[in-house]
This record gives sequence, structure tokens and C-alpha cells, in this order.
Amino acid sequence: MINKVQVRRSLKDNSISIFFDEIKVDSKKNIGLWNKDLYESMMILNPKTGEIFANDTATGNYRLIKNK
Repeated sequence: MINKVQVRRSLKDNSISIFFDEIKVDSKKNIGLWNKDLYESMMILNPKTGEIFANDTATGNYRLIKNK
């Protein structure tokens, strides 16, 4: 049985993954604007929770680096 915390975490992980994927796709779509792919390592801050997520461009993974 899956509890509410697991569901929330799964939804949050999926949302962060989608966000990084969308940035990557948009960066590649607009590569002609700067003549360079601007998708690099970045951090996303959730101001409500204080959580910070960072991506790893080499592996395509992301991780939580700070939890309030």
C-alpha cells in the first residue's frame, strides 16, 4: 500500500523531472538564437518549502541539495 507521503514525493519528483526536461527541450529548440545550447547545470528553488534541486547535465539526473 502506498501512503500519502510517498504519493506526494512521487508527484514532486515527477514535476521537477518534467521541469528540467522542458528547459532542456526549449534550450535545444532555440539554439539558433544564441548559436549555443544554453542548457547547463542549474538550481531550482521552491520558495514555499526552501527546497533546492540541482541537475547534472552529464547524467541527466537531478537531486535535492537542500531541504528546509
